[in-house]
Amino acid sequence: MLATANGVRRALSGTVLDSASITSGPGDLLLVEGLTGDVLTSWRAARAAVPQTGRWPVAVWDPGSDDGTEHRAPTRATVTQLATAAPRIDPWARYRPFSDETPIGADDLEVHFEAWFPDTDLEARAVRDLAPPTTDDALHTWIYRQMQSDPAVRATAEAHAAPLIGTRCWFEPGAFAVALLPTAHGWLAPAWIDFFDESDHQEELCAALWRWHQRWGAELVAHWGTMMQFVVDRPPGALTEENWELTGQLLGVGRYESADRWLLAAAVATSDAWFVHNRP
Repeated sequence: MLATANGVRRALSGTVLDSASITSGPGDLLLVEGLTGDVLTSWRAARAAVPQTGRWPVAVWDPGSDDGTEHRAPTRATVTQLATAAPRIDPWARYRPFSDETPIGADDLEVHFEAWFPDTDLEARAVRDLAPPTTDDALHTWIYRQMQSDPAVRATAEAHAAPLIGTRCWFEPGAFAVALLPTAHGWLAPAWIDFFDESDHQEELCAALWRWHQRWGAELVAHWGTMMQFVVDRPPGALTEENWELTGQLLGVGRYESADRWLLAAAVATSDAWFVHNRP
């Protein structure tokens, strides 16, 4: 049963959200407004109260800001349809990582390896194995295979990936709100909040979030319209084939991510948080 605003106030009593303003939003959601500070701390307070409120919390733009999040009001039938479809749909036909087929020549390989793996023989090995011209996909896959088999390459990649691990690259607004959705399932958030350029693909996006939740324990923390942030209970833990596949999924949903796939894969393997970014 969904808690009313008064029920939410009682559930949040004694937390960092105790004195925050709670207002009504479209689609039966509630907004805890005027928040500042650490997003994750506020979210955790509301997340711990889900058994009492029945409402999944998502940090969003504060309604008073110029970037205020647009919320829709889905019908009950729409929410039921999304909840039913999510476990049945394979979303990865849509959410594939961007493939740049621009040829990469020997000079490009030299620049790449000098930047990321200087003072190694990786460039010579890549020229031998890839016989340039090659492509981004082939290069990134090749580097990942070296990371799997060569401890020195793996250590270098992990050192480069350190800034991408955990919440270090998360967006932190000056002020924000926590939307309390009228559902206990965070993977249904696209029913109420649009992700950039995906308003016509709610089923696929809900299915992607459902699969991430089922496999990795991924929980949606924040939704900034073009950015989503998750905490993750069960990261892959190693440079496995499943980790590589997961990285491709993250790049498929977050097509604006600028990190090379092998670099993101080094971070995702052990990270307990994800940052997904999509914009023009």
